[in-house]
Amino acid sequence: MLKYGLFYGKFNLYIILIINDKSREVCYIKRNETNSLEQLRKILCDESHQFYLYGTGKTGEEFYTELRKHINIIGFIESNPTENQKSGLPVYKWGENPPLQEKDKIIITIHTPKFRAEVENRLLMSSLIRNQDFVFYDVARRIIAFYKDKIFWLPQIDLTITTSCTLKCRDCIQQIPLIKSKKNLRFEDIADSLRNTFHHIDYCKEFHIVGGEPLLHPQLPHIVEHVGAIYGEKIETIVIVTNGTIVPKDELLNVMSHWHVRVEISDYRESVTAPSGQKINEIASALKQYHIPCLLRPMSEWNDYCGDNTETSKGSSDDALTATFDTCPCAGPTLSVYAKKMYICSRSMVAETFGLIDTDLRNGISLQGDATAIRENLLEYSLKITESGYIPYCINCHGKKAIYDRLIPAAKQLE
Repeated sequence: MLKYGLFYGKFNLYIILIINDKSREVCYIKRNETNSLEQLRKILCDESHQFYLYGTGKTGEEFYTELRKHINIIGFIESNPTENQKSGLPVYKWGENPPLQEKDKIIITIHTPKFRAEVENRLLMSSLIRNQDFVFYDVARRIIAFYKDKIFWLPQIDLTITTSCTLKCRDCIQQIPLIKSKKNLRFEDIADSLRNTFHHIDYCKEFHIVGGEPLLHPQLPHIVEHVGAIYGEKIETIVIVTNGTIVPKDELLNVMSHWHVRVEISDYRESVTAPSGQKINEIASALKQYHIPCLLRPMSEWNDYCGDNTETSKGSSDDALTATFDTCPCAGPTLSVYAKKMYICSRSMVAETFGLIDTDLRNGISLQGDATAIRENLLEYSLKITESGYIPYCINCHGKKAIYDRLIPAAKQLE
């Protein structure tokens, strides 16, 4: 590719194409020569390449400290630098330095989505191509770990243990009100899902136990004990996500305390459609007595995934479906597990598992077969790289407008 310089890009045919959001998104996540595991491996594991880190904040500093032994990092970039050096390396201002050489690559080391997007747009407008000239730090970290350290890790794994719930939210992300026969999953099936999952995955930062309302499962203490005792070395933090309507009993509190579980509570008190029955203060008090960390997640609004059926993606073009998938906050590096399959979209997992849609192999990755191939497929899948640019379940969500632009009051209850 002809380079126009790291800081002095100009418009060409490629830039004209990517100004159209849908075209840009399509070229990002469809599997092709510049968007595949092999391409990412070539960029990040080729020892002839050298890297600039765009971002000198905490994320950039941590990335440099962790990965400088694996890749040749030669400097930092900032939009408006306040220092000339960082960690002993020069800090360059965007727009005031020599052009990139063919061997030079950029890793965006910014965590906040808004600022990530701003930096990405700057690079795109300088004729640089994602996954060829630059990558994001979270992608780089996992690719380097996979190919250099032989470790496959995920930021988060979700395990659904029940479809029972104390609330009946109209816009439930898990579609629980649509499931006619609610049930608690058998412990034997849960153990089987865990065994299949951790046979292929070496480590995850957070393992979330979700529902429905997971505190309704009578064997929740046993489940937490099993996860901690058998897989604790592969998990940094076990998390239970609750809607804040049930105060945990002493047995569960003891187990959570022993395994250092964090509890996340969806707090709907600021929503204009706040449901009755939340016991936020009582739950927080009980957790505090057992020294269990608690994270309140205030939710006054939710993303609207389906809304009016006339606006869903049924009949939409591939570009519209790809735009839905690429911008969807539900589909990301988190994988949801059930039985012998992992899903990038928890909604598709629930819909398939509990009969809301027909099964489609392309909605997830089978955990049966050649272990090496499965690990590579799971990694690529978690990076949102697919053959079509989306998954079949996307037809059930919005395709004309980005999901994250559609906000509705949180936790509105069905009559």
